[in-house]
Formats: sequence, C-alpha cells, structure tokens
Amino acid sequence: MRSKLFKHKIQKSIFFIELNIVLLILCVTIGCLSSYENHLKLAMVAISNDNYDEAIEELTKAVEINPKRATAYSWARFLLLPKSTICLSHR
Repeated sequence: MRSKLFKHKIQKSIFFIELNIVLLILCVTIGCLSSYENHLKLAMVAISNDNYDEAIEELTKAVEINPKRATAYSWARFLLLPKSTICLSHR
C-alpha cells in the first residue's frame, strides 16, 4: 500500500514539474512574440515619419528577438534597397 501511495505522489510531482515547464516555455514564447511585435510596430511608425535609420534599428532588434519570422527581414530589405530601385518598381 505504501509503495502505491509513494508512486502516486511521485507521478503527481512529475506531472506538476512538467506542467510548470510547459507554462514557462509558453510565457517565454509569448513574451518574445510581443517584444517582436512591439519592435515591428515601432519600425512602422519610424517609416511613416520618414525616419529610416530608426526603422532599421527597430527591425534589427525584431530579427534578433525572433529570427524565424520573415516580416522584419522583408521590411529591412525594402528599406535597404537603393532609392532608384524603389522608384522603378512603382512605375
């Protein structure tokens, strides 16, 4: 009887440890996404104010936080294109 009770307590403890690990990973992931989104929004504001250097800095921070998401790369690439290329693409 004691061994069953002991085994049950161990299983319960392992379950709570695993649950805490999953919750920790989830919190870290959500935190990264929100920081990424914040830097992306700051970059968009900088672009709308024609402050391209600041936009590139914010996009760089976003890429450092989450290098697997393509949005920041796309905007940074667009900002780093020569102006003549951008003008030609709008004709």
